[in-house]
Parts: sequence; structure tokens; C-alpha cells
Amino acid sequence: MLECVPANVSDVRLSLQPEDGVNGRANFRYTHGLKLHEGNCQRLIHGHRNIIEVFLDGQVNTSAEERLAKLLHDIHFTHVDDLKTPLPLEQCFGSEQPVSISYESDQGHFHATFTDRKILALCSEPTIENIAGFARRWVAQELSVNEDRVTVRAYEGIHKGARAGRGFTT
Repeated sequence: MLECVPANVSDVRLSLQPEDGVNGRANFRYTHGLKLHEGNCQRLIHGHRNIIEVFLDGQVNTSAEERLAKLLHDIHFTHVDDLKTPLPLEQCFGSEQPVSISYESDQGHFHATFTDRKILALCSEPTIENIAGFARRWVAQELSVNEDRVTVRAYEGIHKGARAGRGFTT
């Protein structure tokens, strides 16, 4: 395999995990694009699969996890400034009409028009940290509790993710 990599690469290690690693835990898949990111997350339509955890007063709330995972499943997160079609802020919008999103980043100009897709516009870049912050606000509203009582952990792959809750900012 080393004959396929540049000369400055001396070692390649792979660690593969089966897709079923979520083991029945609440999870969701989504797409986004991060125009301010330094790597390939700049690309408008790329995705992740996340395990989501919700805690109320420090205790796991599986019902809220399942409802949140259902809301966020197969959604596209975007920054409200990147919308060319006006949408309500932080509301899940099922695109019965075409929704256009575009932006410039270091990797170029990105544009897409979505139809038949859930879109959620955030007031900031749709990073996993900001998605976790949105999720925390949504859960607090859904459960009719003060946001300080809610913690949300949103994982974004192996060794990646964010936590929004007491002592954390998003």
C-alpha cells in the first residue's frame, strides 16, 4: 500500500468500525457546509452520522434523544446568511419549494438547490458545536424546562463532537 502514497508518508494505519456501532442509540444523519472551515468541510453538501445524547438534570433522557434524532435525521444545516431563499430561523423547514444555498470559501464557490429536503437555518456556521447548541435549545423548549437543566452531546464521528450544557458555550 505504501507504493500508492507520497514519499513523505512512512506509515498508514486504518481502524475500521462497523456501521452498527451505534448499537441502537439515538442517532441522526445530516449534511452541512462550513465556509469558514480550513478543510473539506467547506464543501456544501457533505455529511455525518451522529450519536446524540440528551441529559435532563444530569440524567439520560432517552425519549428526548429519540425525538431529537427524528427531527434532525436527514436534515441539511445552513447558515442563514447563505440562504438565497428566505427561511425561518431555527425551524425545521420541509422544502416543498426549491431552497437555494450558496457561498464562497477558500475552496471555491458552492451552490445547491434543495427540493424535498429538510433544511434548518442557524444564525451561525452549522458546526457540530452550533448544532448541539440548537439541539439544547430545542430540547429545553420541547420539555418546557429551563435550558440550564439540559445538556446535549452530539458526536460527529470517531473522536469528534460537541457538548452544549452547563459550563459549555456554543
